[in-house]
Amino acid sequence: MVDVFVLLSLIFILAPATALAYLQSNDEYFLLTMYAAVFFVKLMAPIIEEAIPKKRARESLGMKYHVNFYAIYFFTLSILLYLIIHVRGFFNLSFLNVYDYRLDFNESLEFPLNYLLPIAAGACLGFITSVSIDQRRWLIALSAFIIGILFFGFSSHKAFLFYPLFSAFGYFVIKLRHVGTFLILGIVFLGVLTLYSTGALANILSSSFANRLIFIPAQIHFFFFDEFSHIGAQFWAESKFSLGLVKTNLPTPAVFYIGEKMTGLTDVGANTGWIANGYMNAGYFGIAFYAMLLSCIIAVIDWLGGIYGRAFVVSAFIIPIFSVINSIDLLAGLLTGGLMAVFVIFFVFLRPADQPLRGRV
Repeated sequence: MVDVFVLLSLIFILAPATALAYLQSNDEYFLLTMYAAVFFVKLMAPIIEEAIPKKRARESLGMKYHVNFYAIYFFTLSILLYLIIHVRGFFNLSFLNVYDYRLDFNESLEFPLNYLLPIAAGACLGFITSVSIDQRRWLIALSAFIIGILFFGFSSHKAFLFYPLFSAFGYFVIKLRHVGTFLILGIVFLGVLTLYSTGALANILSSSFANRLIFIPAQIHFFFFDEFSHIGAQFWAESKFSLGLVKTNLPTPAVFYIGEKMTGLTDVGANTGWIANGYMNAGYFGIAFYAMLLSCIIAVIDWLGGIYGRAFVVSAFIIPIFSVINSIDLLAGLLTGGLMAVFVIFFVFLRPADQPLRGRV
């Protein structure tokens, strides 16, 4: 997982940030901080993993595993049904119209659906995709893609549509010998396709790929660094982890404050990943704290990969890890972004083949 983490960080954060720093004369010190944070995780995660007691590796001994699969599948379908009832059956599959409905949908979300929806549509559906491919349950894998389409149609969140595809892509790419080369060539291909495509395809690639996925997250990082270097650390004032003991000095939530600084619009949110959020909350100490915590998380993921198979484990975790890199605070990613949910699945619902698993398999 640590190599995949570095590759994703390089492709989606560091490389675009380097280009923007050159083109826009952004602060190079902030850019170096981003590189240092990523490569700190790269160095520390293997060291921490070495301290974890090893178990027999599935790849070397041909081990299989038991999984209480249907409990996870039933939970995901239950949340989908909850979502359908919440929106009263309203359904939209048009990419061009999602932003007409998304704001109203987000404002309508209440507890517990606002917490359960990203866990079900992201973490659980990604796991279902990964385990069904790993166990060659192709009908279940196909149903996961269909469920992803339904989550997108009823919520107007495009990410839900791509999560099963992203997990499947991660599984098969990890099987390749030269993963980094394949990913870089894939990004180059999409870049060339974006430049020379026309019509609806050009709109989708330019907005969803070039802007939203590549350059905007890097640009948001620089805005967070610049603004909070003057405003000062927020010490998790917007997080429940602060227990309400710290009050923010911002007029609006940070994502909307930065969104307004970037676009001039008050209803645009600028979500960002663990590096910028760490800096916002506690400056360079916040980045160091998040880097250490993320190193521990990735070390445990790699340890699980030695038990259940690297491709399966990486593809199961790739969605919440990518979200932490690109669009969500690390602590929020643990609780509401699905990262902790995937750990619960692995430690509660899975067992190596030489250990019994209670419940229906």
